[in-house]
Amino acid sequence: MAMPIAGHQDVAVEQDEENSAGQAAKSEEYLKFVNLISHELGGPTAVLGGYLSMWLDGTLGELPREFRKSAEISYGKVVQLKNLINQMLLAARIHDQALVPNRIEVDLVTWLREAARDIAFAVSSTGQALQLDVVPRSLLAEIEPELLRSAVFNLVDNAQKFSPPGAAIRIRLGRADEHAEIEVVDEGLGLPEEFSLEPFARHDRQLGFDWPGVGLGVFIARGVAQAHGGDLDYRTSTSGTTMRMRLPALGEPNGHG
Repeated sequence: MAMPIAGHQDVAVEQDEENSAGQAAKSEEYLKFVNLISHELGGPTAVLGGYLSMWLDGTLGELPREFRKSAEISYGKVVQLKNLINQMLLAARIHDQALVPNRIEVDLVTWLREAARDIAFAVSSTGQALQLDVVPRSLLAEIEPELLRSAVFNLVDNAQKFSPPGAAIRIRLGRADEHAEIEVVDEGLGLPEEFSLEPFARHDRQLGFDWPGVGLGVFIARGVAQAHGGDLDYRTSTSGTTMRMRLPALGEPNGHG
């Protein structure tokens, strides 16, 4: 019987180590590239969004009625663009297991009502509507607010793509045992059996839709939930899909539910 040659084993180990090191270097370079692109696009987008927001809230004076609708649609598109920039960065960080939330204690009820404002502009810009269903009066959790807002926005963005014009996208907040639950519900035709939570798995055309996007939304939302110690699951039927994020909850203030 032929015996393995030790020298060949050493060469194989060295090749594996070189491949791993090369892959790690590529991942680092890619993350640097995504960071650079996000920064370059993020600056002008933030300025544009800031001015539109100040026009809409009256800070820069009263906006003429005939301009308000177009300003609202423009602001919604800026919010969508900001989310796409965040998608690139978050997807890279999740893929490299480099997503570590900077958590603070937050009342999710107050946080969600504030986050829903920008999300509603983005939804209305496509002719759909956002509905908010908040069950508890107060619900505490340790989260990174902007990171979780991005996750919810990604779920809403995904729901828009699978819902017909004029449909309502619903966000629900509730508590089940020791978890806060954030659900995003659409009125689409349901997801195919082949649906995957992995990035770049596109199913739009199978359902008769032709929407742009890179298929990252649900993957990012799951990654954010898991980075907070939670997870994401879904249920689907021919009348719509519900994406549910579950996050560890803290004791509710003053015992209110």
